[in-house]
Amino acid sequence: MGPQTPNPNMKMSLLYVLNKLQIARQVQTEQGFSHSTRKVVSFSRLASVSDERVKEEEHYRKTIRKLSSASGFSILSSMDDVSGPDLITDLPQSIIESILTRLPIRDAVRTSILSSKWRYKWSALTQLVFDEKCVISSDDQCEVEDSLVKFITRALFLHQGPIHKFQLTTTNLQCCPDIDQWLLFLSRNDIKELVLELGEGEWFRVPSCLFNCKKLTRLELFRCEFDPPPSFKGFLCLKSLNLHQVLVSPEAIESLIFSCPLLESLALSYFDSLALTIRAPNLKYLCLEGEFKDICLENTPLLVAMSVAMYMTDDKAEHFEQSSSSNFNRFLGGAPRLERLIGHIYFTKVMTLEYFQLHITI
Repeated sequence: MGPQTPNPNMKMSLLYVLNKLQIARQVQTEQGFSHSTRKVVSFSRLASVSDERVKEEEHYRKTIRKLSSASGFSILSSMDDVSGPDLITDLPQSIIESILTRLPIRDAVRTSILSSKWRYKWSALTQLVFDEKCVISSDDQCEVEDSLVKFITRALFLHQGPIHKFQLTTTNLQCCPDIDQWLLFLSRNDIKELVLELGEGEWFRVPSCLFNCKKLTRLELFRCEFDPPPSFKGFLCLKSLNLHQVLVSPEAIESLIFSCPLLESLALSYFDSLALTIRAPNLKYLCLEGEFKDICLENTPLLVAMSVAMYMTDDKAEHFEQSSSSNFNRFLGGAPRLERLIGHIYFTKVMTLEYFQLHITI
């Protein structure tokens, strides 16, 4: 069976939508956001397109017809008469949803101006990804941060239905109380994947409501303080955990790993002086980076791949060299199915690097 060819309807429809949105990008949204207008008036309804914009839109249509003809597609034939049926109005619901998932969230919001059939369709997206592209760049960091906070807050306020994925990756936002409110909202909307990567500055303290997200399957936290409450019983559905520069006690991290029975992938990076015992019966992939005092694998029968990068001072390196053989054998004994092990050891004073890679077959 040969490779499947791309769906021409999807390809040209997406191209058409993007070109339509080029017009929308030049039209500013109303700045006010009245509490009484809970629908989307000031957020996603853009100003009406002027006569000049209409002419520009007709130019886009002609351009797309040329692209369509050059590509051998005939799906835009109905657009020969600009006043006739509009391609995007007649698109099936499944294609509309597929297009929306491929657009950045900012452009997905703008699609409300395309036609009545598209209005507010973005508000039912189950995956929300926010990054640097959500706001217009500016030299005023406070202005950028304020714009981003307002954009995310309004997007969540107008959202309808479950949110399965929420990702915030930005250097424009540091610790702020609004994030607590976002996480509280997400904890009540069936969140399954959560990624928080904030800018440099004050570390963000994870609120207790995060530990109420019972359906989490993926969790990634960067530069956060992480302190599970005593009542926390674990993320029973979690399969992937990535903690990068997270302030957490050794007891808390061990307890967290142990209380995630379905955990398959674990990544811990930039931890200092951490002695860690890992008990994860379904763990398959492990990545560790930082200054670890000791690593012990007690219950990892399914572990098949592991990467370890350790940073050591001279005194710790000497101790490591004296005990490395016995520790290494004990370490491998906890992973009977291990197939691939990559290790990096950095000695901070003598500036030397040792590297080893093993391929173990069962």
